[in-house]
Amino acid sequence: LQEMMKTRYILAFLLPLTVAISSAAKDTAMPFLSISPDPVSMAMGGTSAKGAFSHFGSLAETGLNGGSLAAGISYGYFQPTVSASDVVSLGVAYGIDDRFGITFGVLGNIGEKYPVTGEYGESLGDFRPLDFRIGAGFTWRIVDKFSAGISLNYAQSSHSPEMDGVRNVSRTGFADIQFRYQPLGWLGVSLTGKNLGIPVDSYPLPYYAQLGVDGDWSFGKHSLDATVEAGMYVSPFAVCANAGVQYGYAGHYFVRAGGHYCGEEAGIPSFFSAGAGLLFAVFSLDISWNCASGPMKNTLNVGVGYRF
Repeated sequence: LQEMMKTRYILAFLLPLTVAISSAAKDTAMPFLSISPDPVSMAMGGTSAKGAFSHFGSLAETGLNGGSLAAGISYGYFQPTVSASDVVSLGVAYGIDDRFGITFGVLGNIGEKYPVTGEYGESLGDFRPLDFRIGAGFTWRIVDKFSAGISLNYAQSSHSPEMDGVRNVSRTGFADIQFRYQPLGWLGVSLTGKNLGIPVDSYPLPYYAQLGVDGDWSFGKHSLDATVEAGMYVSPFAVCANAGVQYGYAGHYFVRAGGHYCGEEAGIPSFFSAGAGLLFAVFSLDISWNCASGPMKNTLNVGVGYRF
């Protein structure tokens, strides 16, 4: 019986990956699922978000202790030089105790308005694309140095205007999974699977697998955080990498920089980024800016947060 139960757990974990691999030759649905809305994350090259926005990144390491809460809202002006969109998001993380925590995340991606014409060239008004995702997650520190996190999410995309009284909306459900091992107090290693879910109209989601290493150090009033991540999209196949650093002074002032690389076939295009942050009492203000010669040029993220 125990062997049967183990087999069921293994199959349940591998099923989304099997679907992803079988769909590798097709285009990808809902690419907006790869967007990180956290200005701290974006300033550090798109590395996995922690704290309030950990639902979109570090599911197994929210950075919270028992009884603590972090919440944040952010606004992003995404790819303004190509196909500008407004990205609005909310993130919440709550540490129930020293072993369990929950996360919550909402993201809306609002595209530019464009005119729509009918079969004979007549104007049918304007249409504004809208993408949306919402979900909740659970974090469990299984043993002292090993933790796991999972989130369940719903996403929908209105990518074309209503025609003949029918609104064209795609919908799906997906999960993110992360395992984290922290051999030392300042060093962590994580393995993440993102967007593991139901294909949309036979097109797979942007399935992504990632390995990351992060560390943090303190020297009196000075602190340094660094993260390096590498992974791949399955459909279409593309290798990506992120790296970012954060320097903090007196726990109140922060500067950040990072870079992101990804093949043009999938995911977020390559960019370099920089940003800054201010923590005053329980409130934070963060900003990031992306410098690149391609689609991500002048992408901007701003966020405010609350933590206690």
